[in-house]
Amino acid sequence: CSAVKGNTAMLRILEDQNKRVVTLLGAGCSTVTQPVSQSSWHWNLLVFNYISTSPALQDCKKYPYFYTIQPSEYSLIPARVQLMKDYGWSKVVIFHQPIGVWSVAAERLQQLFQKENFEVEVLAVSAETDMQAAVKHAVVVH
Repeated sequence: CSAVKGNTAMLRILEDQNKRVVTLLGAGCSTVTQPVSQSSWHWNLLVFNYISTSPALQDCKKYPYFYTIQPSEYSLIPARVQLMKDYGWSKVVIFHQPIGVWSVAAERLQQLFQKENFEVEVLAVSAETDMQAAVKHAVVVH
């Protein structure tokens, strides 16, 4: 999930005069999809994506050539809250990577859960070993 590698790959494809490029099939990470999509308009290239969920990608002015079939993280929040309500659960632990897009999504999710009177804890986890410790902490505390 390297933005530098994603942009470099796009530029290498565009440098090849033997290839006619009309569209790009987007990266699997929002951190790559965002800069590639933001610059694709310079070459009139459409970017189709199947997995990137950054809410920032919904900004049609910033990403005019970006199209996706995957809903953004924000649009899934009400469904997650409703699912918890349907099961009668009242406590939630939100794990997320401490990267801008995920931190913002976790904050919005936390706000909506709190509005619905859930007990919420948010844990930023940056590596697999941190995840194991965070899960143990969540199990012990809750």
